[in-house]
Amino acid sequence: MSVISVLDIINIEIKTALSSLENYNYLPHRLELIDSTNNINWYNDSKSTNCASTKAALECINKKIILILGGSKKEMYYESLSPLINEKVKLVIFIGENKEYIKSQLKVNIQMINANSIESAVELSKLHSSDNDNILLSLQSSESFWKLVLSKSRASFHDRIMDTLVRFKLVDRASSLAGELSHGLQQWLEIAMAVIRKPKLLLLDEPTGGMSSEERRATGELLLPIKKECTLIIVEHDLEWIKDICDNLTVLDQGKVLDDGTIKHIEASQSVKEVYTSRV
Repeated sequence: MSVISVLDIINIEIKTALSSLENYNYLPHRLELIDSTNNINWYNDSKSTNCASTKAALECINKKIILILGGSKKEMYYESLSPLINEKVKLVIFIGENKEYIKSQLKVNIQMINANSIESAVELSKLHSSDNDNILLSLQSSESFWKLVLSKSRASFHDRIMDTLVRFKLVDRASSLAGELSHGLQQWLEIAMAVIRKPKLLLLDEPTGGMSSEERRATGELLLPIKKECTLIIVEHDLEWIKDICDNLTVLDQGKVLDDGTIKHIEASQSVKEVYTSRV
């Protein structure tokens, strides 16, 4: 009633007031709705430079929040955010030079991960998001950057990355640093980084070196489909492993071609047998 009374006093029709509210544009960087795609809302609240403004943003958004939190070094009472984060946030992604300090202050029982850049924070948000999630950026960033990361071309590239990670059995380690992966997974990551560029020719030098027998078998399975996409040249010492992958073998001895041909031909080659037998 009081709102309608005020409108009457200042001579504004209720229809005009409602239309203005419906067409209201968010203030830049202040809980600004940047994008709503695939039932996921992206909010830019990069003006949240203190805990009070971050709390206000969290209070305004429904549950299922992925919170990107961080920034430059400031010693604030971040623990005050804990109750709201526990209530509404499903994941916190930390970024910036203050991320470890903020993480140590929070008393929460939800998943928390670190990102090395704003780009990786956005990719991690996409990876962990689902229908009706709200992704809230609560650190300094620019509107132009958000237009970039949420562009169709960026989304397409993200899909390619995720498809490649799934293909190489790395999707569950998408948020890990390369140095944190096992030797075998690092090898797969290197191959994946090459494959995503869609090469016409891929040269692999002992791709299974240092791997366990199970990892070697799995690597063979990963490489087989690549043959349909590009030409593979593999340098390898294990004839038993390579024969299940290649169509043609060239056997070298002391830097010279010993024999060349199909798997069947090489297995029957007397010169190859003599060299291999002499080294047993």
